Amino acid sequence: MLDLENKHCPIYQKEGGKGRRPSRKVAMTVVAAAVCVIVAGVALTQKKHSPPAVAAVGSAASATAGNQAASSVIADASPISSAQAADKTAATGAAASVASLGTVTISRQEVEQWLAALPPEGRAALQDKPEVREQWMREHLAEKALAAEARSKNWDRRPEVISAEREADQQILLRSYLDAVSQVPQTYPSAEEISAAYEQAKGKLQVPARYHLRQIYLAAPSGDAAAVASVRKQAAALVVKARAGGADFAELARQFSQDAQSVAKGGDIGELPLQQLTPEVRGSVAALGKGDVSDPIESAEGFHIIKLEDVQPARTATLEEVTPQLRAALRQQRQRQQAQDYLAHLTTASPLNIDDAALTNMVTQP
Repeated sequence: MLDLENKHCPIYQKEGGKGRRPSRKVAMTVVAAAVCVIVAGVALTQKKHSPPAVAAVGSAASATAGNQAASSVIADASPISSAQAADKTAATGAAASVASLGTVTISRQEVEQWLAALPPEGRAALQDKPEVREQWMREHLAEKALAAEARSKNWDRRPEVISAEREADQQILLRSYLDAVSQVPQTYPSAEEISAAYEQAKGKLQVPARYHLRQIYLAAPSGDAAAVASVRKQAAALVVKARAGGADFAELARQFSQDAQSVAKGGDIGELPLQQLTPEVRGSVAALGKGDVSDPIESAEGFHIIKLEDVQPARTATLEEVTPQLRAALRQQRQRQQAQDYLAHLTTASPLNIDDAALTNMVTQP
């Protein structure tokens, strides 16, 4: 589901008070904010050179994937053993499990249900990134293992848990029903409505600049001052070589870089927006000109020497690129409005009586 109130999107402005029906202008601004976030992520993660785990998906819809790889300048997720996600077939002939953790298993049917609940961009991340799939499975396994442990200790019989489950059941029921009675026709929005929404938000639908980078990475053990000083000296010497006339940065990377993911490619880590780089690297990359080589950049894991091969400037996303997201956002906006209208109708269809004195007395008691 699109996050229509993503506070991290620079174009998002929350307008109107709580419960206030949004105007068409506000609705379109919110749509633009959602699309801005998705265009920046989806368009870039599909590039040919994009590194693994640019985005991650978790059990609820999305979650953060892994820890950053030691040798990478990319804010990334680390893969875990694929053996934990191997298919197993039950001896009784039941459907094959997709993953297991001890006696806890995840069936194909469960995975299919979870996949069906994911938004398109989440499913795309799972399709493209093996380590994201593994992290996704790991989180689901942890949840199931925790639930099994709680039930083994009769935690599900505690009064507060029973009350919470009853409330959750009611919420599921009413949300499912409200979703059914507020469905939007498949013909909405029309091509003209999508085009109008695009034109209104066009100036805010920006695909960020992308930087084509190469790196030479030198590991430096933290806590060993002498080793760090030695690697710093080596990095400085490599910068001098890389900046010399006629120097082949790719060849230097093949010889000296300790980044396993990019060394065979001459240190090429692809085209990335600044937001996908680690904080230590962003400022240096932003200050580079095409063909420039950075000074050694120290991180917690070692030193990075970066060369900027090229820059693709920021641009406005095309209508074709954002049509699926615009359509989904407009439909979500319309369905939310129809649901609010349906609820408003329920409260006016029959006589309403509220004992405010009794209610006030209850809410003011300590």
